[in-house]
Amino acid sequence: MTVITSTPRSVFETNDWANVNASGTASGVAGPVVLSRLVVNGGTLGALVIRDGLNASGGTVIATIAGPSAGNVFWYDAFCNLGISIFASAATDFTYVYKKI
Repeated sequence: MTVITSTPRSVFETNDWANVNASGTASGVAGPVVLSRLVVNGGTLGALVIRDGLNASGGTVIATIAGPSAGNVFWYDAFCNLGISIFASAATDFTYVYKKI
């Protein structure tokens, strides 16, 4: 009989998150990550552009959210090789959830 004494990492993993409440580019996550989801909390709602890259103009566009509303949750589970950057055209309050690989 085999007894597991601790939860293996592959069974229980947690995500990291970051909250942003400003216009401009949020690019705090470098390196390979998986963008799990983006939650729009409120603020001055403006368009959001999510990229696999570390600045507002480089990298691959993952999504463009033209008219977010407070309470929207966008699920992606998208692999980002270079990192995550999110450009907000207004002071939108949002939280993005990711997992470092």
